[in-house]
Amino acid sequence: MKRLLISLAILSILLISCQNQELPLPVVKTLAKQEPSNHSSIEVAQGPDAEGEYIAVRTQLGQAAQSGGINPDAYKEIDAKIRALEEAGLEIEKANELRGMLEKLKIGEEAPIAPQDMKYLIVFPGWNTTTAVTWHYRDGIWVPTATPPQCDEPFIFQTPVDLDLATAILYPGQYRGGDFKPHGGFRTDKTEGPVEVRSPIEGYIWRVAKFTDDYGIHYMFDIQHQCGIMVRLGHLAKVPPKMEAIFDDFPIRSKYDSRTELVEPFFVSLGEVIATDTQLGTGFDWGAYDLRKENEASKDPNFRKAHSDEGEQAYHALCWLDLLPQEDRAIVKGLPAADGKSGKKSDYC
Repeated sequence: MKRLLISLAILSILLISCQNQELPLPVVKTLAKQEPSNHSSIEVAQGPDAEGEYIAVRTQLGQAAQSGGINPDAYKEIDAKIRALEEAGLEIEKANELRGMLEKLKIGEEAPIAPQDMKYLIVFPGWNTTTAVTWHYRDGIWVPTATPPQCDEPFIFQTPVDLDLATAILYPGQYRGGDFKPHGGFRTDKTEGPVEVRSPIEGYIWRVAKFTDDYGIHYMFDIQHQCGIMVRLGHLAKVPPKMEAIFDDFPIRSKYDSRTELVEPFFVSLGEVIATDTQLGTGFDWGAYDLRKENEASKDPNFRKAHSDEGEQAYHALCWLDLLPQEDRAIVKGLPAADGKSGKKSDYC
């Protein structure tokens, strides 16, 4: 399987604990038309509910930007929504943000197409996008390369490590080391010998990192289920030959250079071994994300403002402790917290 590494060259995708390169903008091909809206009046909630309206309008504008433009009727509708939000007391900064997004849109004959009714294709040169649906962060929303399949509800992850080896849990959605971490992880400090890490989902590795620091080589994998669920697994020290081959043409990084690279989608099975040991055998990071929608924490204006520069992950991260097989949930929640300061405090759990 030919593996083509694509440098991120235009948009900067923020990643927790990793600095990303920029990704060339894809070509967006509209495959179908959508009927324009005929709404003639707009009502916007007052008070705290106005924040939800703001998020909805912002998401709608992001979707329109992804689809290449907006029709005149939809433009007028969104303009009216923004005016209504302003009258409802929306903060000036947020109103200006919405206005700026609206002004950048190209006005044409076709209406924007929402991701849930996906009828356009994001084309990455060199990728065989017919073999996998992958999701990419654009203008504040995650957008799939084609119509995605439906996710199981609830989506249950396979536990990625033998729980007999786990000694403590890093909770997702807490401050550790002075930084906010949307991801959590497992500690396996007392383990003698290597620790295998298995993929919690079936999906495609599509973004990776490989770098060195004082503790040796670090591997990181972002794996996406086609339906819109993503996991990040990091602080991996050794990987199987099949996974190592992904990095055959990987650029040589200087020490501590943890930038990520996009790779042509590489399929992994549910439960497949993706690492044969972790950093120093002490544990690994694990973050889980629902790319289809924002999480409950992101609805809090204070949370949203505090993490506005990391919305790609912070607004979509999940409490994976609640999404493990039933027999594993009690075991995991019964383990001590690994972080001595934040403990079990979590914005997601």
